Amino acid sequence: MVPYFVILFLAVLVVYAGERSGRTVAIVAWGVAFVLLTLFAGLRSLEVGTDSANFTRLFLRADTFEYVFQHRHTGYVFVSWVTRLFTREYLFVFLSFAAITYGCYLWAIKRSSIYPTLSLFVFIVGGNYTFPFNAMSQGAAAAVILLGIEAIYNQSFKRFFVYVMIASVFHRSAIFLLPLYFIVIQKNVTTYVMILIIGTAVALFFDRILATVLTALAFEDYLHYADWRGDAVGLVSTLYLAALGLFYIVFRARVREYRPEYDKLLNMFLLGVVIAAAAAYHRFSGGGPRRLSFFLSISSVYLWPIVYKNLTNNERLVFIASFVPLYLLYYYMTTTAFGDVVPYRINPIVW
Repeated sequence: MVPYFVILFLAVLVVYAGERSGRTVAIVAWGVAFVLLTLFAGLRSLEVGTDSANFTRLFLRADTFEYVFQHRHTGYVFVSWVTRLFTREYLFVFLSFAAITYGCYLWAIKRSSIYPTLSLFVFIVGGNYTFPFNAMSQGAAAAVILLGIEAIYNQSFKRFFVYVMIASVFHRSAIFLLPLYFIVIQKNVTTYVMILIIGTAVALFFDRILATVLTALAFEDYLHYADWRGDAVGLVSTLYLAALGLFYIVFRARVREYRPEYDKLLNMFLLGVVIAAAAAYHRFSGGGPRRLSFFLSISSVYLWPIVYKNLTNNERLVFIASFVPLYLLYYYMTTTAFGDVVPYRINPIVW
């Protein structure tokens, strides 16, 4: 677990120092953070991450351009095919895909967060950084969606549509976000009632809704996810998301600055809680439909900075003193428990 804490502190400290300096230094700092995060993810062994071996096999099969359009992970297979033109070492497709994914994530945070250093910290300790170690394609799709939040801020469905289409090239499940856009942009209390009603219906009939929608969209190759079930799957992480959602709702009354952005992000986060709760209720595994909530709960990367902005100076001291240790504990617990990313192993070619 030590390497994960090292990369966390290095990336956050570099960005923090850069943000407190001039514009040029800040750009260099973000560049250094990008290199650190990309190399750490890209140089890992295929033994790090439950699905890393599967993506390695997919890379080795991507020897023709036609294969790009024969697999649902179109974006990843295309990058694999291009990489295969030069080498058969999976190290290079891991590096290439990590560069695309974390480049989008850091660009989004730098561009849209009011406190980029805090957002970067939340991004890493919240499990968003290690998520692509397993779900590489969905991790890249989520990075594009995080970029697309600016379209939600500006209530531009056309731009959001473009972001979703690009994200769906990496993981087709991103298309499910399109109808949710019209709920996310609402900004009154009625929205929460709507989300509660939708949440109840989804929780009760999630398996049927999923099967119907997947069939209608010709996504039958995802239907096998419905068979991945177990006892109390995702219950702890769902309770964690629900607790955060409750906090964000209660704190909403305190928000004076960036209120329109906060409301949209809150709607987005609550929809993520709904999907996570529905998946937990039907005991879907973490590798199945529950992953859809990741597209929405990642909004916490922007929510926490707005919370911090609306605290008094004294409250900020208490916030940092409690927030940082608790999130570090969460980072330790989730990183060691999920995804087989601990212990970290470097690619044998490198070491």
